[in-house]
Amino acid sequence: MASPSNPGRLARAEALARLDFERPDFVRSHVGDVFKVDVLGARAAGMRAVLIDPHDFHADKPCPRVKSLIELSPAVFAAA
Repeated sequence: MASPSNPGRLARAEALARLDFERPDFVRSHVGDVFKVDVLGARAAGMRAVLIDPHDFHADKPCPRVKSLIELSPAVFAAA
């Protein structure tokens, strides 16, 4: 699902293709706060996803979740 604030699968794939350099795996991770847009969109583009869920509204979702950006680094590496 593409929107002005969220590029579609093709845009993500193009951006990743242009990053043609030696990079750690976390570059292929996407972080967002909307499961249907951020997590599903990232997965459709072949990326890992971490959901920011400060109030545990999405505890039932099958993805790594963090409450804040402070928790992000360990969650991104665990999403591998």
